[in-house]
Amino acid sequence: MTSSDIDRSQIGYARFAGFMYLFVLVTEMWGSKTISGFEVPGNFAETVHRIMGSELLYRIGLSSQLLGSLCIVFLAMGLYVAVKPIDNNLALLALLFELVEAALGGAMLIFRSVVLKLYTGVDSMSAF
Repeated sequence: MTSSDIDRSQIGYARFAGFMYLFVLVTEMWGSKTISGFEVPGNFAETVHRIMGSELLYRIGLSSQLLGSLCIVFLAMGLYVAVKPIDNNLALLALLFELVEAALGGAMLIFRSVVLKLYTGVDSMSAF
């Protein structure tokens, strides 16, 4: 490989990482905004009533956040490949932080799914 090939490849991965960063930002922010619209602080019954009134939209918000958390892995890959020729340790550190972010986002979604199950009741989950 020549130096120009490495530069083109590095620029391609940097563009990919930039696109994934914007995609993750939009999907996670939209999902978070959608889910937070259902919550009424200090009023459990009203929160349950709102979620039951539009359970599909709540699930779409959860799915949007899940998609964002899964795409963080691709973002981490793009950042790693783009930064590795410059500084290997920095690339590994960025990879580690992004993978931890993806794991924490996945754990948060598991807890939110459990909360949804508690809100909607066990009977509605019988399809799974």
